[in-house]
Amino acid sequence: MVNLLLILFSILDFIVVISLIWILPENIMLWASILIIIKGTYSIITSFNNGFYTDFMGIIDFISGVLLLIIIFGVLFEFSWIVGIILGIKGFYTIISSFN
Repeated sequence: MVNLLLILFSILDFIVVISLIWILPENIMLWASILIIIKGTYSIITSFNNGFYTDFMGIIDFISGVLLLIIIFGVLFEFSWIVGIILGIKGFYTIISSFN
């Protein structure tokens, strides 16, 4: 059975990946960064509450959201495409795991 929520989260990941590698319209980048920061923060907090202190997926979400928010304000980083690729791999993994 397909988990629709995981597919929606993967689509959000891919929107942020595209925004980190190529510049999209500013309003799309702003909403994507806010949503992925919320998603990463929620993931980190719930992982800590369950005693899992190495939640790399939530940390990747949070870092990519903050990086995207900084890019919106005009500060460009040369390593943003690397974070985008890491987030893309995580999004691909999420899509694969949603079909279990």
